Amino acid sequence: MTGATNGSRPSTLCVGVLGRKGGSAKSTTAYNLAGAFAAEGRRCLLIDLDSQASLTRALSNAPVPPEGGVGARVAEPSRGLRDTI
Repeated sequence: MTGATNGSRPSTLCVGVLGRKGGSAKSTTAYNLAGAFAAEGRRCLLIDLDSQASLTRALSNAPVPPEGGVGARVAEPSRGLRDTI
């Protein structure tokens, strides 16, 4: 975790939850951390780079494309970042 301090708590906080092993609760951890930060009144941005889009499915009512979420698009070399965003 990194953050620029502004008073008693960081004004900006960046947290990455990552690992190569599947099924190790990365999406669940990110989901719960965001919930805890939101309960403190912090604004949260979650970016789901997992090709299975588990976090996206948990947080959204919108359908996830069959080819996956942002992670699947980023991993596809033929697509530019601009098209992904």
